[in-house]
Parts: sequence; C-alpha cells; structure tokens
Amino acid sequence: MTTTTTRRITVTFPPVPHVLHPNGRTRRIGYRAAMFSKTKHDAYIATREELGLWLPAGSITAVTVTRRFYVPDRRARDIDNMEASTKALADGCAQALGVNDSIFHWQPSEIVVERGRREVSFEIQLEVG
Repeated sequence: MTTTTTRRITVTFPPVPHVLHPNGRTRRIGYRAAMFSKTKHDAYIATREELGLWLPAGSITAVTVTRRFYVPDRRARDIDNMEASTKALADGCAQALGVNDSIFHWQPSEIVVERGRREVSFEIQLEVG
C-alpha cells in the first residue's frame, strides 16, 4: 500500500527582468542569457530556502503550481506574456526540487493589485509517493 504525502510551499520572487519577457528587447543576446541564468539561480536559492532541510522521502510524483502576479496598479496587462516570462523561475524551482519542469501542473494565474508591490509568487503543492 502506497501513501501519498502533500506539502505546500509559497516562494516569492522579485519582478522578472524585462529582457526575459517575450517582447523584451536587447541588442546583446549574451545579456539576455546572463539574465536568464541569474534569474534561474535566484529562483533555485529561494526555493531551497523555502524547503529548508525538508527533502522528500520518496519520489515527487506531481507538482501543482499557481502563479500570482502582484502589480501596483490596474493597468491592462497581457497575462500570456507575464506567464511566459516566468520560465527561468520555473526552471530554478524544478532544479531545486530535483524534478523536470514537464511534470508541473499549471493552474490558472492570478493578477493581484496591491499598491506599491511588484512580485511574482509560486504556490507549489508537492505530492510525494
């Protein structure tokens, strides 16, 4: 008989650099690659800190992720571009969890208007079996 344990963590990140947005412009491809690598590393560190010393006893069977974008005003935003810009964050989280990000089950994203706040948070639910 197998038992499945569930654990929830919430990881908060600073805003994603504009060059990582799908419509982001840069004249140097190396700069974009460096920013992607830095953002991925920062996401890895933030996820490991949130996990603490907890490591799954078994293998992670499912990862459900809900993205929350905290924005300071009610301007119209393209949710597809906002979601696409979080690829480096997802890669860093997957690396910290020791899984491939292809097993992530993405829930619909939310945009939360909160004056003076610009962040992205991932609410991650892990199923270990």
